[in-house]
Amino acid sequence: MTESINAEELERENVAVVNRFCQFWEAKDMEGLLSLIDDHIFYQMWDADDALKVQGKEEFEETVGGFLEGMDTVEFEVLRSQAMGKIVINERVDRFINEDGKMIFPITGVFALESGKIVYWKDYIFPGKPMVSPF
Repeated sequence: MTESINAEELERENVAVVNRFCQFWEAKDMEGLLSLIDDHIFYQMWDADDALKVQGKEEFEETVGGFLEGMDTVEFEVLRSQAMGKIVINERVDRFINEDGKMIFPITGVFALESGKIVYWKDYIFPGKPMVSPF
């Protein structure tokens, strides 16, 4: 990105990166996911003290790759997105399905991007929405 890029363009580009990231989850495309994250990414799976926390691209690949291998179907239904500079917030319904059953999570995802790469990602379970997790 060039220095002359305006805020609106930056926000559009950042939303596009996050949307591609969600599509790579659905495709279970680890190479695609890794292409959109920073080497020092911080990822927290949900908003609790005991939540899974991942630091760095190598740990992300190991953790997420192992999880994706165990899934038959992954769906990230993006309901809406909002960008504010380098921050993108999306409301999603995430579905993970395998032979053991399915997990469905209403999510609010918060992403921070630098130079077109995701450097921070934290998901919050949407309050008041039902969650299915029979695993």
